[in-house]
Amino acid sequence: MERKGFFDSIAQFVMLISLIVAIVCTLGSFVCHFISPESKNLFLQISFCAYGWMVFISVGPSVLRSAFMKIDILIKAIFPDSVNKILAFVCEVIMAVLIALMFYYSVMIFKDAYESQERFALALDIGEQFARFGNPGKAQAWYKTVSGIPLYSAFLSAAIGYGLGIISYVIRVLKGDK
Repeated sequence: MERKGFFDSIAQFVMLISLIVAIVCTLGSFVCHFISPESKNLFLQISFCAYGWMVFISVGPSVLRSAFMKIDILIKAIFPDSVNKILAFVCEVIMAVLIALMFYYSVMIFKDAYESQERFALALDIGEQFARFGNPGKAQAWYKTVSGIPLYSAFLSAAIGYGLGIISYVIRVLKGDK
């Protein structure tokens, strides 16, 4: 992977740590399933958060490298270079607008989750819900009283990731990168 600067290096480091944490916690939840079933859900929650951080932090480096999935092979074979340049510009503008919108909405979702202090619900299968509560409706009320990782810890990753995407687009425009 090509390095582009200090913030890109930090993003790569956070992605690596998140991936390691996700893998270790996924394995931990599997082991806890047999050893300590009560602990299984905590490991799953941490792995979900870590995976989310890895995915959303990758937006910035992807923008810097223009590494989004494209169908260039088909387009380059059909259209002349002048049309390809226009299509590439239009696609970049659409991606920038989408990332800006996703940033806005992820900040709003993070704000709502932070204010509500909601937490991840423990994963109970339908049979376990009926065994404990008699019906899923009672289980829903129980979820709200169970401690777990705050949801805003996961939603913050989307806001930061899309924010890095916006900063990366600004850097590309200022440098004159395609």
